[in-house]
Amino acid sequence: MNQHTLTAVVAPALCLSLFHTEASGIIRRHDVNAQLYLDYGAETQFHSVGEVGFRTQSGGFAGASAVLIDQHWVLTAAHRIAQNPEINWEFRNNEVIHGVDEIIYHPGYDGHPNGLSGQDLALLRLSEPITNVDPAMIAQSSLNFGDQVALVGYGGIGDGLGNDWTFTTERWAANNVWDRGAANSEFYTTDFDDPTSGSALPLEGTTTNGDAGGGMFRFENGRWQLVGIASHNIDINSNGMFGDYRDRAKHTRLDTYLPWIQSTIPAPSSGLLIGFASLGITRRRR
Repeated sequence: MNQHTLTAVVAPALCLSLFHTEASGIIRRHDVNAQLYLDYGAETQFHSVGEVGFRTQSGGFAGASAVLIDQHWVLTAAHRIAQNPEINWEFRNNEVIHGVDEIIYHPGYDGHPNGLSGQDLALLRLSEPITNVDPAMIAQSSLNFGDQVALVGYGGIGDGLGNDWTFTTERWAANNVWDRGAANSEFYTTDFDDPTSGSALPLEGTTTNGDAGGGMFRFENGRWQLVGIASHNIDINSNGMFGDYRDRAKHTRLDTYLPWIQSTIPAPSSGLLIGFASLGITRRRR
């Protein structure tokens, strides 16, 4: 496994001030060339990660991150969709925009605007299948504490010192490790280590405002597997900057919710094993 074992990226936000605790863009080490993070996010193994959003009046596309897990289905953070339920949500993947016919929230999601209370997942059924991109394969088991992971998405960028913070429309990536929180938590929590700490990885990074719905991946048995979905951040420094050094990011762990995902998607795919008993689901139909 090379230095690119870990990756992180974020999705574009409507307005940074509106979403203070969402996971948002890849924030990188200040002493590493930003192009390395951008190049890593562009690699084909992460092409399943796209943006769920809407077209702006200026012709842009704004929203959050999301992951293609089946030709017809996208997985993202429920709270970002629930903030604007009236929007005509779409999925942009590798510059192509696809329609969304149905949104299904996890039945335990309670509507918290930032996903802090958990079960922060939503499935989106696409109008037409995406056949030219390999869906992400969801891991069948949990991470081990200390495992390296890759967080991938769209959104805010900058460095851990607060320099050059802005938003982007490109897929970025950064390194991190599951190094915080109880083993039975529904979140995988990562710390953004300062390079001076001696524990920062070569491509250390984190998510911040606007990244909700991005993917957390691990490399195992010769391929990348989706283990989590970016949910929200914790401002450890209490300075209003969600993503500088020492701040933490939380990602909904998918091993906990795999039965719901498998029971909701109606047909087998390359990335999922179907066959669990049907669970209750909350649907919003278009």
